[in-house]
Amino acid sequence: MGLDVNMGMDCAEASLSEEFTIFTAQLLKEDLFGLLNFPVVHLYLTKVTEFDTAGLQLLMMLQREAVLRERKLQLIAPSDPIRDVIVLLGCESLFTFVEPAAGMSNAKDRGGADGTGPI
Repeated sequence: MGLDVNMGMDCAEASLSEEFTIFTAQLLKEDLFGLLNFPVVHLYLTKVTEFDTAGLQLLMMLQREAVLRERKLQLIAPSDPIRDVIVLLGCESLFTFVEPAAGMSNAKDRGGADGTGPI
């Protein structure tokens, strides 16, 4: 489990790696919610190798809190395990995933998605 964070004045960029499961979700919760102190959050998901419903629940809570705080949460380039769980559970309409843009500072080493928009 890993969470790498880069913070700017108006934006926080974070990259999750390895597993995002019941075993790590509680450990990541405080750090992920702390990112919402910034107006814009880019959460890179390319390097997540394991994902389950605990990870999904945490992403849903994070998204809901971002809306309540009027923050912009962008989930960048989900890995195949994340896509698989979301599609399997029919949650595609809850999230919009985006491809890393050229201006995103860590996009190069975080990979990319096949397309922009819903899964």
